[in-house]
Amino acid sequence: ASRPPHRSRLMTFETDSKAIVERIKSLINEGAPLSHAVKKQFGYTFKEEQDAEGWLTSAAHIVELIIRDPTNAYRMKCLSLVASSQVKIGRREGVTKEHVGSMIGVLENLMRDIDAGLIASLADRVRAEVFDEFLDHAEAYHKEGRKESGVIAGVVFEDTMRRIAQKHRADDPKIDTIITNLVKKDVFTEVKAKRARAAADVRTKATHARWSEFDLSDVQTCIGFTRELIANHLD
Repeated sequence: ASRPPHRSRLMTFETDSKAIVERIKSLINEGAPLSHAVKKQFGYTFKEEQDAEGWLTSAAHIVELIIRDPTNAYRMKCLSLVASSQVKIGRREGVTKEHVGSMIGVLENLMRDIDAGLIASLADRVRAEVFDEFLDHAEAYHKEGRKESGVIAGVVFEDTMRRIAQKHRADDPKIDTIITNLVKKDVFTEVKAKRARAAADVRTKATHARWSEFDLSDVQTCIGFTRELIANHLD
């Protein structure tokens, strides 16, 4: 089976998330000398005004990278600050130390939310999107009557299970042990555990090309169950 596209999006997001956090910290430090807390009653020089404009743009950009929803409170606040900073007052641009100070407040609160798990939550959303695309690929193969669809479905199922296990500290190299751990933690019921083991069985047989040991209907069940897991635990 050909490799489904876009898996690199997940790896890129997870690699970049640490860099994003470091960039936010850097922006907070860079913005401090331009904020009202430091400038107090003093206005900007021409150079400081240019620096403030560039800084405000960078700060808004980093928020947009993290939060894609345009109706999110952080995104809307950034948009408001950038828009008001571009209003001309006389012959000067309207960016002020108050704009920078307010944006620093946005970044500081965003960092608190990141520390509380925002990045992990966003990573789960990216996973959900990537996994869903893989399952679409598996379903396309399934409709063609190709049992290779079981390989793709099985890989997505296993990756989904391992992410759920990480979230609930139920990790283990063996999928069956992960299922047992999730039951113990009341994440899975016994009924769901039974369905998970059936999906794991399809994954094992498909991965080892034991085509005669499972049917296309088993693959469809695995796909459906995996979509359910993604919707309930990652999306």
